[in-house]
Amino acid sequence: ANPNQMITVDARRYQGGSVGSPGVIGVGGGGMKPLTEGQTIKLRTDVAKDYKAATTALSQMDDLLDSVDKVKTSPGLSAATGFTGKYLPSFSEGAAAQAETRIANLRGKVTALGKATAAMSGAIGSIANQEWKILSDQIAALDEVKGKGPLLEQIDLVEQQARGAIARIRDTYEKTRSEDFERFPQFRDLPAPRGKKDSGGGNIDALLDKYK
Repeated sequence: ANPNQMITVDARRYQGGSVGSPGVIGVGGGGMKPLTEGQTIKLRTDVAKDYKAATTALSQMDDLLDSVDKVKTSPGLSAATGFTGKYLPSFSEGAAAQAETRIANLRGKVTALGKATAAMSGAIGSIANQEWKILSDQIAALDEVKGKGPLLEQIDLVEQQARGAIARIRDTYEKTRSEDFERFPQFRDLPAPRGKKDSGGGNIDALLDKYK
């Protein structure tokens, strides 16, 4: 409506129109609000922290999903579950022992995620910590004594929670920082989920150093 006025939109919701229309998330008189050098540095630092927090959480979730897949595909899972599988010793190099190790590694991934999220702050840290608490409770409830079938059902719930957490962390990051991407486009795209395509992210700290 006003050729001298810039609006910022959410492309997923925007259906046309100006101020007040669905998907319009920001309005400017003719461009981005000017910032002092100090304000720019602080904002870039804050965006970088959120980017690192989101990327770290997503990487930890990917690691957890890798462990889930390894447990579900363990040939010795039947022998490692049930009363005898849980309480009788397994051959150190047998399939049952390998399955036991993979279950232990899955528990360890959730512990590692908790340590990572504890150091995070802001909106990303808050949502990541909430997701970890749910995963932690689910892992604590795993019971190999009940047998392979019930254990796999419990692990399916862990997998569903982890995949949902990935989506929620991505959504929180986009909603929190969408208005900053025009100034700092290097932080717009989070690494792609592992296994779908190479994220190209490399070392997180090295990536952030590149944009300082």
